[in-house]
Amino acid sequence: MMNCYRFPHISRIEQCLEAIKGAENFIVAERDGHTIINYIMMDSHTFPPVTERFIEIDSIFNAPERYNHNAAIRRECRGIIFDSNGNLISRRLHKFFNVNERPETVIENIDVTKPHVILKKMDGSMITPIPIRNHIRWGTKMGLTSVGFQAEEFVSTRKEYLDLGEYCAEAGITPIFEWCSRKQRIVVDYPQDNLVLLAIRVNLTGAYLSYADLVTFGHFWKVPVVDTWKTLDGISNIRDRRTQEFVDGVSDEEGTEGYVLRFEDGHSVKIKSQWYLRIHRAKDSLLQEKRVVEMIVNEKCDDVLPYLLDHDKKALEGFRDEFWRGLRATADGISWVFDHWYHKTDGDKKRFAVEAELPSHIKSICFSVWQNETNWESISEELKKRVLKNLGSGTKVEANRWIWSGAKWADYIQAEDENES
Repeated sequence: MMNCYRFPHISRIEQCLEAIKGAENFIVAERDGHTIINYIMMDSHTFPPVTERFIEIDSIFNAPERYNHNAAIRRECRGIIFDSNGNLISRRLHKFFNVNERPETVIENIDVTKPHVILKKMDGSMITPIPIRNHIRWGTKMGLTSVGFQAEEFVSTRKEYLDLGEYCAEAGITPIFEWCSRKQRIVVDYPQDNLVLLAIRVNLTGAYLSYADLVTFGHFWKVPVVDTWKTLDGISNIRDRRTQEFVDGVSDEEGTEGYVLRFEDGHSVKIKSQWYLRIHRAKDSLLQEKRVVEMIVNEKCDDVLPYLLDHDKKALEGFRDEFWRGLRATADGISWVFDHWYHKTDGDKKRFAVEAELPSHIKSICFSVWQNETNWESISEELKKRVLKNLGSGTKVEANRWIWSGAKWADYIQAEDENES
C-alpha cells in the first residue's frame, strides 16, 4: 500500500525540533517575528518511512505496522512556520514523492479504487499567507524572499486574496498557492502572472480540505483554483486501476509538468512528463558555473542544448563561445611568450627557468609542454586540463578564471533573466 499514514497533530515548534534533532538536511531559520523549518537537501536519510511492517513472534502471518511519529513530522518540515512564541501559524504542503520514486509509491501500491482527484501540476513557487504581528505577509518555503515579494506585489491590488488570507488566519487553516510568472519561470511558460489555489490545510491536524471545498473557496473569494485532469466524459480520476496507462500517457505529454494524484485523505503522488524532466535536468546542469565549465571543456553542451528553453540555450551558447575565445587568446599569448623565451635561452631548460621573465604559473605551463616546444595545441590541451582539475570549489574556479580571460557564467544568466522579465 502507498504510505497513507495519519498526519501528525502539530501545535508547537518543539515537536518539529525534536523530529529533526541531529538531522543535517534541515534548517531552522529565525525571521523577524517568526521561525521557519525547512529541508534544504534530500538524501536517503532525510525522509525515512513513516509506517513499516514489524514482526512479532506470535504474528508472523499478520505483521502489524509501526508508526514513526518523528518521520511523519519531518515530512511537514517543508516551510512550516511558527510565531515568536513557538505556536504554529502556517502549514504548507507535506513532502510527497513521484510515482515509482520510493517503495511506497511504486505503481502497484497506488490504490486508485480509493476516492481521489487528479490535479494539474503547476510549475511555479509555493506561496502562502503568513500572519505576522496582526498583519498578513506572503512568502515561500523560506519566508519573505524575493519571490515572495513578487506575490505580495501581485496581491496588493487584489483584495480577494487579502480577505482570503485574513479569513484563513482566523480560522486556523493555511491556503496554499502556486505563484506562476515569467518573473520566476522554471520550465513551463506562464505568460500572465497568476496565484493559483492548490490546497487548504488545517494547521493543527494537517487535514486537507476536499477539492470540492477548494472550488467553493475559489468561487466565494474569486481566486483561481488548480485545474483537474479530465477524460472525455468529464471524469477527473482513474477508473478500473488503469494507473500504468495513465502514467504512460502523462510521460508522453509536452508543455506540462505533469499531474498530482491526491487522495481524499490528502496523501498524494506526483506523476511527471518526460518532456518536463528532460528540460528540468538540463536546466539543473546550469545551476553551478563549475558544472557549466566542465560541460563546455568536455564538449557535452550538445547533449543538453536540445532540451533547454530558448533563453537558457542562448545563455549557454553565448558563454560557451566567449569561454573558447578567451581560452584561445590565453593559449595564443602563452605560445608567443614561450616561443620568445625558448629561442632567447637556446632551448635550455635551466636558463629558461632562471632568465624567462614570466609568472610562475605561466612557466609551469611552459614546462608541461616543453617537449612540444611552441605547439599551440599542446598549450591549449594543458589549459583545458588545468581548468578541469580546478573545478572543485568556487575559490579554485575564480583563481583559474584567467585561463578563459575572465568570462563569467553569472553575467549570461542574469542578462537573460533581465531580458525575460
